[in-house]
Amino acid sequence: IKAIRQNAAKVLGLIGVQQSVDVLIAHLEQDDLVIRFEVLKALNRLRKHYPDLKFKQAPIEKKIMEEIHHYMNMLTVLYRQRSSFADGSRPFPAGARPERIRAAQDLLIKALQEKLDNNLERIFRLLGLRYMPRDMFNAYLGIVSQQQDLRANAVEFLDNVLDTDLKKFIVPLVETNAIESLVEVCKSQFDVDVPEEHECIQRLLQDPDDWLKSCTLFLIAELRAGDFVTAIGSLVNNREPVVRETAQYALRQLEMTG
Repeated sequence: IKAIRQNAAKVLGLIGVQQSVDVLIAHLEQDDLVIRFEVLKALNRLRKHYPDLKFKQAPIEKKIMEEIHHYMNMLTVLYRQRSSFADGSRPFPAGARPERIRAAQDLLIKALQEKLDNNLERIFRLLGLRYMPRDMFNAYLGIVSQQQDLRANAVEFLDNVLDTDLKKFIVPLVETNAIESLVEVCKSQFDVDVPEEHECIQRLLQDPDDWLKSCTLFLIAELRAGDFVTAIGSLVNNREPVVRETAQYALRQLEMTG
């Protein structure tokens, strides 16, 4: 079914009629991130090749704001994960293998960074449905560039082009890629708090991203974190094999510890 939905989105992106746009916009709320990304790509294609088609702005702007808030929340989760060992909030449990815990943590951090990268791309793809697509694509390339002058030019462009309601959220989040600075922006300007370790794990286990859930389960297994046994139990029959198998592995590890 998932493959069928992905292909359906691709096909609609090739049919330059208003109904294609309307159907795709209605599916921007899709929980499955892979399908949502295909929907976005199809909409970008229609926007580029059929500029006379109408794109309803209310659902697009709503989705932009949702993606921005999700981006900020994931930033704070990544920050907490990166600092957990450093501040002593995640000690090594007795009998655990530190090298396996570090490997599990590194895997989760990498998954979070990739999620943030994908999140940022979705934000700019959505902006491409609100503003000139080529302009937003070039701005995105500048923001993800390692060259400071290109980033600065992109930030200045966005500051001049974006509507005030979007600008006040987006510009502070793209001015730097230093996570510590970004988290300070989230806390001081948008009242987004850094969650405690336990809440972090709970959020990740509830995230729709199956790979992120799996990486979190793997870390729980290596930490022998028995306080998440109920949450793990709810995932042992998950429809996605990678989630299901990692949840079962985590339960086995906890049973060995107990």
